[in-house]
Amino acid sequence: MSDFYIVINREKLKAGYVFMFDYKKKGMHFFAALIFILAIFSVHFYFYLSGGYMTTRNTDATVQLLFFRYFLHHQFLNGDFFWSWKYGLGGDVFSNFSYYYSTSIFFLITLFLKLDTLKEILHLNIIISSLKLFSAMIFMYALLQYNKRSYVASILGALIYGGSTFFAGYSERFDFMAEAFVWLPLLILAYDRFVDQNKKGFFIFMVFIVITTNFYFGFMSSVYLNIYAVFKYFLASRSYSLKSFIKYYVKLIKYYIVGFSLSAFAFFPTVYSFLHAGRFDKDYDIPLFYTNIFYHNVVYNFFYPYSASQTLGMSIVGLVAILLSVLYIKQKEMLVRLCLLIFMICLYFCPYAYSFFNGLSAMQPRWIYMLIFTCGMVAAYAIDFDKKDSKYRNFYLILIFAAFLLYVTYVPSPKDLLYDKLQIVFFTVLIGAFLLRFKIKRLFFLMCISIVAICSIGYNNFMMFTQDLGDYQTQKASTLQTFSGSGYDNEADKQVIQYIQQSDSSFYRIMWNQINKENIPLYYNYNGFSSYQSLIPNNVHSFFKETYNIAQMDSPSRYSNLDHRLYLETALMNKYYIVRSGDSFSPYGFTLLKELNGYKIYKNDHYLPVGFMYDQAVSVEQFNQLDEVQKDQLMLQAAIVEQAGSLEKFNTKKLKSEVLFKGMDNVKLENIDKNGDVYTARPNASIQIPLNNKQVKAGETILKMNLKNLTTGSLMLNINGTNFEKRSVNNIYSYPKDNYAFNVQNLQSNRMINISLSPGQYSIKDVEVLFNSYEKYTDSVNELKQSELKNVHYDENSLQGKVNVRKSGLLFLSVPYSKGWHIKVDGKDTDFEQVNGTFIGVRLSKGKHDISMHYVTPYFKESTAISIFTAIGIVVVYLIKRRKKVKSSN
Repeated sequence: MSDFYIVINREKLKAGYVFMFDYKKKGMHFFAALIFILAIFSVHFYFYLSGGYMTTRNTDATVQLLFFRYFLHHQFLNGDFFWSWKYGLGGDVFSNFSYYYSTSIFFLITLFLKLDTLKEILHLNIIISSLKLFSAMIFMYALLQYNKRSYVASILGALIYGGSTFFAGYSERFDFMAEAFVWLPLLILAYDRFVDQNKKGFFIFMVFIVITTNFYFGFMSSVYLNIYAVFKYFLASRSYSLKSFIKYYVKLIKYYIVGFSLSAFAFFPTVYSFLHAGRFDKDYDIPLFYTNIFYHNVVYNFFYPYSASQTLGMSIVGLVAILLSVLYIKQKEMLVRLCLLIFMICLYFCPYAYSFFNGLSAMQPRWIYMLIFTCGMVAAYAIDFDKKDSKYRNFYLILIFAAFLLYVTYVPSPKDLLYDKLQIVFFTVLIGAFLLRFKIKRLFFLMCISIVAICSIGYNNFMMFTQDLGDYQTQKASTLQTFSGSGYDNEADKQVIQYIQQSDSSFYRIMWNQINKENIPLYYNYNGFSSYQSLIPNNVHSFFKETYNIAQMDSPSRYSNLDHRLYLETALMNKYYIVRSGDSFSPYGFTLLKELNGYKIYKNDHYLPVGFMYDQAVSVEQFNQLDEVQKDQLMLQAAIVEQAGSLEKFNTKKLKSEVLFKGMDNVKLENIDKNGDVYTARPNASIQIPLNNKQVKAGETILKMNLKNLTTGSLMLNINGTNFEKRSVNNIYSYPKDNYAFNVQNLQSNRMINISLSPGQYSIKDVEVLFNSYEKYTDSVNELKQSELKNVHYDENSLQGKVNVRKSGLLFLSVPYSKGWHIKVDGKDTDFEQVNGTFIGVRLSKGKHDISMHYVTPYFKESTAISIFTAIGIVVVYLIKRRKKVKSSN
């Protein structure tokens, strides 16, 4: 007989635990739900008092996620799941946004609502947060009830899990991340039933849900599932051997793969998108240990509300319960689960764990929800194992109380919080309740510690929100002011876009000068030049920061406009410019149409449509030898291709770049100490580059330099009135780049470039000032207009047009290249290629051609087929087994 046994708990089946609840105790479960509702109220009490929106202002929550939710809501309702022209230069919707909301259940249920403004979406935040929190606690309660935990223990375990500030903080700042809290208890419940009762269906379903809703947190929860499975083996087996463990683990893997295959339609397109996103390889300095202060603050980190990325902020009830578990370590189940908690706490103290759970990248604390889950589970078991006849129990509780008082007295709190001493009051009442636990009625004990738990949860979250958003009395006014400003529900801004769209329904892009939020096009419903998103495709990202070296914010997830580089703007079908009335900038070659609501609206006199023909080309190697001015001019002359084929080779000597200044020998330094290429800036430091000997004419002045930040903080440059931030190389969000090009605006009459520097240490070298003349700009555009794409029709997933090719060549489409595009020429499928480092090129022969293109997310169809075949396979296997079972019973 095999050494491997899975112990099926027949008591659970007899008691009616076929799924999760004992349905004979409906009243008790209803009472538990009421307690959870009170806990939800205490978590969000700050917002009930303030009346403001549950979100941090001017953070990713409001410059990324808020726009995404509005955008995807309307995309999906319109049936546009795959592509949008409003996303950056145009981009994939389903896979690029799956990290956020594309497959989120809590997002998808909001599609039934009518949401026309950002404020209407903001109103939903607290409702969705409450729904997630209730689901997380009720699922945790169900898990503990299934595992025969007492009513009291199940409630407290759920309160400890759901009431943490970690959940509320993510619900406020990154709401999509809080969804992982909901599914983890159900995943573990499904696995427990799978092991205990051989119930496979629910486990497969939960693997499907966890992977589908978010591949990023699906990875984390899957790792935790494997960790939990190892410890579960020691609970489920009567004897232990390597052979039995392998058999046990192979069973997990087999059915996990089935659930994983069901989620293929979401997982594989998303991973493809992730692997082709503009995320870069960067060396992160990950220490072996944290500094001593981190370990000293462990109690504050776990049970206090100060806002920090690694703060758990659990109810103080958890501290007593978890410490109490040590008394009952001789019990096998308590020992195994306590060992699991100790393992998770060790990960918490290990910096490399934060990198591992973030995909071996920068350290991130997002995985800590799994530690909180383990704390809640162990606390529930500890409460049930607590016995009145324990020899040292009361003495141990008093010792815990004394140790806690000594800790908070002699270890300074990381933050001086208002009413900080309340935690001591909560802890005192709690210790008293545990000391009297077996002398008072069970209901009174439950009510006492539930009240303490809810009060400590309310205090923790109230103080955390106060630190994030400010005093609750002023929070409502602050949010209303923020979300009525430019870029949000601002009617004046909307009217400017509406004026353009009402007068011109053709296909074009709009350049909003000095755009204050990159994702505005998603809300104002126009085609722009900006995006702030974590999965921006690498070819688009490289176009801005590498291929054409366009000055951008020092960030891996943002791009915004083209630094007024006219050749690039025209090539990418910029037809309108929106400029603030007080801005001195006036776009060259544009006609002022109207001044409206504090903005000037300009129209491009030399507009190029989405497609035009190149009949000449240069190789990638030739292109890389050009400077920024020559690259810009080339955009209106010839294609950059891997293989020229029948295209003529373009003579790059025709590209003229005038050098106005070079080197650092004749620059004027103020309040700067120079040592080789290292410049140490003191307050009011500046570098002045003279250009006195040059005549003013139409064109662009490009300042090039190699710039490094040699300090640990951020450095600021101001170049003729334009600010640029260079983050520390240690900042995980700094872009690993040293060579920059700036289009210098507002040159003084004395032709001077003035660079103001914030105090710090810089490495500056390879300084060069180039001039790009507009002298041949109009001729280049007019030449391309001879074979432009006409009669353009488009929707969010497709594009059609006609072109009359005078000479065989390559049709350039200013559409970001992706394998998801399917292009037909004259009704026949046609191959296409990536040109100019980013965009689509189609080889065409001489003559008239009809062009049509349609988009579907790469590998969506293939992945969906896997999901469908897996589902069919599950149904077939189920029917076969059921038929055999019926025959056997007959």
